[in-house]
Amino acid sequence: MRSLQISVIILVHNNEATIRKCLESIFANKMLPYEIIIVDNLSSDNSISIIQSFPYEHFKIIRSKKNHIGYARNVGLKYASGNYVMFIDADDYVDVNLFYTLSLYQGYDVIRFAPILVDKDLFLYDNKFIYPEESVFNNGYEALRKFSVPELRYGVFWLYCFKNHNLKIRNYKIYEDTVSIPDIICKSKRIINLNYYGYYHVIHSNSYSCQISSEEKERYFKKTCRYLIKRYYKHSSIRKYYEYHFQRKKADRFKKGLI
Repeated sequence: MRSLQISVIILVHNNEATIRKCLESIFANKMLPYEIIIVDNLSSDNSISIIQSFPYEHFKIIRSKKNHIGYARNVGLKYASGNYVMFIDADDYVDVNLFYTLSLYQGYDVIRFAPILVDKDLFLYDNKFIYPEESVFNNGYEALRKFSVPELRYGVFWLYCFKNHNLKIRNYKIYEDTVSIPDIICKSKRIINLNYYGYYHVIHSNSYSCQISSEEKERYFKKTCRYLIKRYYKHSSIRKYYEYHFQRKKADRFKKGLI
């Protein structure tokens, strides 16, 4: 069996304040990723200079034609040559054992792990992204049904490592993860959820999503929910999950949070 070779994709847009910590956390791992693909979303600061200061021969730095997150993710996938791929946000960081831990589970189409949310230097282990038990699923729809409970969020890329096989991300400016991940999972044959905290997601007010207008968020969220409700209409628990969140956001006037 071919060894697990992870292509890490990082989208960068004016992240000079955080990208060094992100990369240092990756290089603190004893087992390094196969390659790191930087997709530069038209940065105007020193982000790329900081990245180039790291003596790592397996960087690929690609300049995106536009600051568009769905488009940029697909650009990264186009250049990914590893047999697995994962996305790391430029303002987040990872556990020192992440890549070694993932290497123990090659053969799975989707490897999911738990995040720690970091809010003003406080570590929040109890959060809405944690599936409560270590589980193996041999059918993508079974995994989606288990994940589709109102209190759980599973539609973010930084929860997963995916086998790099015909991955398709819808070209959305926002909610590209929410709309794409269910289809990736449902097409997978072997999915594992690990009881392992491998990722630190930093909560702050300068993220890409915070820079998008509430009107545009509303438009993309409606588009996302309509697609998923129609796509999974015959799978009632999955459909009801998106109906619930659509109504929840509608009641909040689409002003708070992400799905």
